[in-house]
Amino acid sequence: PFGRVPILEDGDLKLFGLATDFTLVQKNKEKLSEVLNIYEARLGKSSYLAGESFTLADLRHLPPIRYMLKMEEKGVKDLIYTRPNATAWVEKMKSRSAWLKTVVQGGHIFELMKQCCLPIQFESSYHEVTVVAKTTALVTGNN
Repeated sequence: PFGRVPILEDGDLKLFGLATDFTLVQKNKEKLSEVLNIYEARLGKSSYLAGESFTLADLRHLPPIRYMLKMEEKGVKDLIYTRPNATAWVEKMKSRSAWLKTVVQGGHIFELMKQCCLPIQFESSYHEVTVVAKTTALVTGNN
């Protein structure tokens, strides 16, 4: 539609942003609060969700938690930070060196992309991650 900027384009597919459904937002905050109450109780018994060791159960939460903590929506951060066990869990995970490297590397790459308006292509293998711009302006590799 005229005057609207697509939020996602993939070939002929174009998706445009929709108006926020605040009723749905509130319902989802309530659901998330219920889940975090369960996590709070579980994390009162162990350091991580599946016991005393960091596992995939914890790792899979890092990207959405990072997204939540960056949101400016009122009360979203409080969903975590009003729960002491969940707060300790999140802070432990956020301080892991591999996660810090991921955030720093990802932040630099995506900041460059935004500044240069570069379309990118991701390639990865088990031991190596490579980000290659479709133009030659950005090439990053890391083992």
